[in-house]
Amino acid sequence: MSNQVAVTIRDLETVGTVLDAAIEAGANNIYGVTFSLADPSQVESGARKEAVADAQAKAKELAALNDVEVGDVVSVSEVIGGGGGYYAGGIREAAVAAGMGGGGGPIAPGELELTLQLQIAYTVE
Repeated sequence: MSNQVAVTIRDLETVGTVLDAAIEAGANNIYGVTFSLADPSQVESGARKEAVADAQAKAKELAALNDVEVGDVVSVSEVIGGGGGYYAGGIREAAVAAGMGGGGGPIAPGELELTLQLQIAYTVE
């Protein structure tokens, strides 16, 4: 038998405590712990602007190497997808079994990385 629960934790200081409580309550598999922004739209917009500028610069460089000019944009597409981090739940149990004590789960502050990919096709002149 298997039960699954989805939890949203807004206070990052409590992530380790919540995961530890789930383990203490009998959870033996923790999958899909992800970290995300509540509203990523502003960050995504900035990333798109940077991606377009990067694509234009690379297109101009490639065009110059081939003695042509960059023309109009023919198409733009965004590759949709996402990702996040994960929690290695077995680390705590291994430490306890080795007599090293439990402590909090191995959740440490860090950075959340947003990856955005655009494909832009240009004409050449």
